[in-house]
Amino acid sequence: MIEYLIIIILIFLVTYFYLQKKRMEKRIKLSARIISGKTIEKLLPFFKDFKYDSHDMRFMGEPIDYIVFDGYSKKKLKQIVFLEVKSGKSKLTKEQNELKKIVKKKKIKWEEVKV
Repeated sequence: MIEYLIIIILIFLVTYFYLQKKRMEKRIKLSARIISGKTIEKLLPFFKDFKYDSHDMRFMGEPIDYIVFDGYSKKKLKQIVFLEVKSGKSKLTKEQNELKKIVKKKKIKWEEVKV
């Protein structure tokens, strides 16, 4: 009888530690993907075939990665671009989707504050 109890406890412990190991591996993989994505988003302006001049880009990080003042460094501003960098299967957050909708609806304005 006690042998069965010991076997059940051992099976439970082996299963528990196996599942803990799998969870840890999953977290490590996710963390590595996040770190590589954040690294790529910082290096993106310096890629050879990237379409914007790195001098025209301003890193924000949140809620979007960059605002690009396309042509600004050459004193010929063509457009302003809200640029989000995604890697792999990552998707826009709820807030980023809302921002995208606002930009597409052209609900953008200029304001000055004098002090």
